[in-house]
Amino acid sequence: MGSKGRFAALAATAAALISGCSSSSAGGESIAGADRDAQAPRDAGSEAAATRDASGDGAGCAADQKRCSGVCVPLGDPVWGCGPDTCTPCIFAHASSTCAADACTIETCGAGYADCNQVQADGCETDVTTATDCGSCGHACPLPDQCHELGACDPSAGTCPVLQRADGAPCVVGNSCTSGDVCTGGMCGGSAPCPTDVCGASLSAFTGTSTPGWTFNGVAAYDATANTALLVPDGQQFSAGSVFYDDAVAADTFTVSFDFRMTTTGGTNSRGDGIAFVMQTDGPTALGLAGGGLGFVGDTGYAAELDIYDNSACGDANDNHAGIDTADRCSIDEPVPLATSGNLIDASPTGGVGDLGDGQWRTATVSLANGALSLSVTSAGSGTVIAVPGLQNIALPGFIKCSAYTLGFSAGGGSLAARQEIRNVKVVFPSSRCL
Repeated sequence: MGSKGRFAALAATAAALISGCSSSSAGGESIAGADRDAQAPRDAGSEAAATRDASGDGAGCAADQKRCSGVCVPLGDPVWGCGPDTCTPCIFAHASSTCAADACTIETCGAGYADCNQVQADGCETDVTTATDCGSCGHACPLPDQCHELGACDPSAGTCPVLQRADGAPCVVGNSCTSGDVCTGGMCGGSAPCPTDVCGASLSAFTGTSTPGWTFNGVAAYDATANTALLVPDGQQFSAGSVFYDDAVAADTFTVSFDFRMTTTGGTNSRGDGIAFVMQTDGPTALGLAGGGLGFVGDTGYAAELDIYDNSACGDANDNHAGIDTADRCSIDEPVPLATSGNLIDASPTGGVGDLGDGQWRTATVSLANGALSLSVTSAGSGTVIAVPGLQNIALPGFIKCSAYTLGFSAGGGSLAARQEIRNVKVVFPSSRCL
């Protein structure tokens, strides 16, 4: 019998004992001899904890046993927990477990997963069959040129095949400042001039003055007193604001950095809802839903959000988190999450960035590479750059490399609305293009 079969048999035995359907004697039947040579990986939630009769209760059991759910079980069997005082199974995501010094530990990661962060609590958290972790932790497949793309990772070899993109796929001829560039036979070419006659490898905005070429929408406006792009004023309930660069830009690889501040302290009705960097295809006048929609839900595209309100749905788990989303509408007026962080005020595992709504300036950096977004945020005070856990290399479904996207920012307020503003926007591309 294979490892999965043996584990299934053992699980069935445990279930029967818990339900009281076993034929054990009144003194408690030992299952120490159960087949435990191999154990299939168990995902979190796959087993319910067995009931404990009493702490330290081993009456009628052998010295190396304890009583769980009315039967004698081995002290060192992770199915029944490790040590004499627990019956809670050891469960790690994508991993099998074992006991060491009366503590649950990871025994073996499941196929295609690895414990890259060495944090046992989240099990074997990393999928090592992706282009960013191909075969092992952090082993990324080299990125091809614009007219080629990576195929599926072969984890046994640690490589990804390089495939030619179809003729007509969008691309950017490096530093040529032409528009309408497309791939032909694996080569990128174009000859039409930039329609706006503007060409460059970077954009900057709101660095102490209002910047032409950006469109404000909804309640958003330039605050000449604070010299910031004010997306939502303090206490502006059930509102949305956005500001976008006027021209769509070819998006292959870029890095966007911006200062942001959300002030909830001392404001009226102030802890809501959050700011987002947005890349969308609806143009510079796009404005999405207010409140949890953060001013971008309903657009067509993607966003990296900095959220200070817990809507208790659609990925929200606290009122101080970040996320990477599509702009589609979830079950409520919230974006569809692709990935969501934990509480960013936490002191672990990276020190935390603090309360996003404390009215202090922070810098966020959003990077696009190989069709995936990553988010970093500085901590207040020290300015330490923290790569937000769980928000690195998040693949964007349906993204087409070098397609034209309108870049900008949005924010929303519901029954609560903080003052939400940005400044010092910088967008950097790998080569010059039409801007």
